[in-house]
Amino acid sequence: MGRFEYLEFDRKNPFLSGDDSPEETPELLLDTAWDLYWKGSFESALRTYSRVLRHQYLNPTAWSGQVWCLIEMNELYEADVWADRGSNELGETPGILAGKASLLSRQGFTREAMLWVDKAVSCSHKREDRFAMMAWLSRAELLIKTGGKGNAELCISQAAAVPGSGFRAHLAIGRSCLCLRKFLLAVKYLDEAAQKCPSNCNIWLNLCLAYRGMGHIRQAEQALERVLELEPSSREAQQLQRELAVTTGGFGGFLKRLFG
Repeated sequence: MGRFEYLEFDRKNPFLSGDDSPEETPELLLDTAWDLYWKGSFESALRTYSRVLRHQYLNPTAWSGQVWCLIEMNELYEADVWADRGSNELGETPGILAGKASLLSRQGFTREAMLWVDKAVSCSHKREDRFAMMAWLSRAELLIKTGGKGNAELCISQAAAVPGSGFRAHLAIGRSCLCLRKFLLAVKYLDEAAQKCPSNCNIWLNLCLAYRGMGHIRQAEQALERVLELEPSSREAQQLQRELAVTTGGFGGFLKRLFG
């Protein structure tokens, strides 16, 4: 059991901290959490999504967002519990179902994951869930894992076509490729994301990881320099800078902490 071992099953959310500001609205919180998620600030995004549920308990984006934050934080047990809870509360919600599929895939249950991702894709038209595009990206991740790269491209195109996806589809699938140790593919997708949003330091941090995984040290250092230009106080970047200077084993430890 991880850091969120006290999941509760009533309408109190276990990820809350502090009091609501009287100025905050669900819409403002949703936008804030969405931005934090794609910047890679997953714990802050998690807590912000939890505050949305104080105002709108059945908000699908907030539930899906919490599941995906927990996945990105490698809190897989809690993500699984929360995905099941969200499905019970909301019914078929694409982001939650996609999260369940990704969880099963990362735990080695590929066949079961395919069943869940099919459910996610079947309701991916529900655009009130901002994480709906993750249905297509979870399917792409599974196809890449099992060798169906051509079909994966079609899924990524579907995700990228969702209004508002912007650079996010390519960033998400790039991180999935990192998780799968498919470094060349990770570079391909993350580079596309960087072209669309060059000011996002999370993209450059992941590009650094991908280049380092390929053994391309100079490109890794260049990507890391870009991170530090955008966010000089980034602790992850500073830690990676130290690890780049030592052994490949040190870098492997960094990947393990990120993806399990």
